[in-house]
Order: sequence, then C-alpha cells, then structure tokens
Amino acid sequence: MKIAYDIGANSGSFTQSFLDDGYEVISVEPNPDVFQKLKDKFEDNSNVILINKAVSSSGDKVNFFVPKIKGKHVVATCSEDWFGGRFKYIFDQGYDKIEMDSVSLDELIKVHGSPSRIKIDVEGYEYNVIKSMTEKHDCLISFEWTSEVYEEAKKVLLHLKSLGFSKGMILNGDDSSTYKNTPENKLNSIEEMISFFESDISKTHSGSWGDVYIK
Repeated sequence: MKIAYDIGANSGSFTQSFLDDGYEVISVEPNPDVFQKLKDKFEDNSNVILINKAVSSSGDKVNFFVPKIKGKHVVATCSEDWFGGRFKYIFDQGYDKIEMDSVSLDELIKVHGSPSRIKIDVEGYEYNVIKSMTEKHDCLISFEWTSEVYEEAKKVLLHLKSLGFSKGMILNGDDSSTYKNTPENKLNSIEEMISFFESDISKTHSGSWGDVYIK
C-alpha cells in the first residue's frame, strides 16, 4: 500500500483524503487537544498511524505555541516568527507554550516506510520540518507558503533541490486539482520556483498564501 505522511494533521481532513485515495497514512499532530480529536476519529482505522509529536530537525524537545483564543488552534506553531504575521492579533492575546517531543522525517520514514506523498502544513515551521529529511524519496511533497514568511519556502526548495527534487508548481490557495490537472511537461523547474521567492513577496503579494507541490 502507498504511504502518505500528513505532517501537521490538525483535525484530519487531509488524513481522510489520503485514506480515500488508498493510502496508509502516518498522521502527525503536536497539539494534544487536537490530537485527541484525531484519535476519536481514526484510532480504530488500521490504515492510520497517529503520532502526537512535532516534526523537527532539532533532535530534541521543541516549544509549541497554542493561542488562548478558543477555536484558533489551527494557527498554533513551533515558530516564533509566525507571531508577527497576519495572525499577530491572535498571539498578542496570549498563548500557551507546550514542550513537545519531536521526531525527524528521516526517523518516521525509517520506521514506517518510504513515502509516496508528504503533506506539510506547520504554520511557518516548514523548513525545520523538511531539513529533517536528508535523502530523496520518489514522492510528491506539498507544503504551505505565506507571504509573511516567504523566505521559509525558498529555503525549503533549496534543500529539496540539493536532494534531487526538480519540478513542481506554486499555487495560490490550496486547490490541489490545479496541480493534478497540469500535464507533466507544464510543471515549473525548481529553479523557476526558487526565483519566485527571491523577490520580497511580502510586499508584492502581501497577504497571499498557497501550496507548493514538488517532485
């Protein structure tokens, strides 16, 4: 069975989507409260492995920051740089700092198997996640980019280029059908994708966000 890694699983919408597409899913979520909801939803599903940790290259415990405002757990993060972006008003009203165990992508893959798909949505912590993978796998990776921390996306792409990933697409928003419906020969080179993040898109694309697909 194909294996998908859902990094920053949150409430499990991508986990469910991967299941619907026939994957075994390694679903990783650090937020203890949200993780309990994942357990309630998926713990009886033999094709889902649930892991209550942060994914990081640190090799140690990491701080995880959860807003105190009810219902805003979706912007919880391991990155303090995230506090200054569009969700500043949320973090300015307080947050809880939780010390979480962490695991690397290399460690996850060693235990659970080589991925066909990796999805990463970790609110500004994407580079720290992706650099914990130190070899190329024959898989499709997607990760979120935002205008306020666009440098993270550039660093992610540079790391993936160093591993041998070579082409993909930058999307505005998260409509994956755009990628799925794009012919292979119409994908952008990774160099073209890196070039997009060379400019200060915090000014030219202020408030924008989306997904990057890379293979």
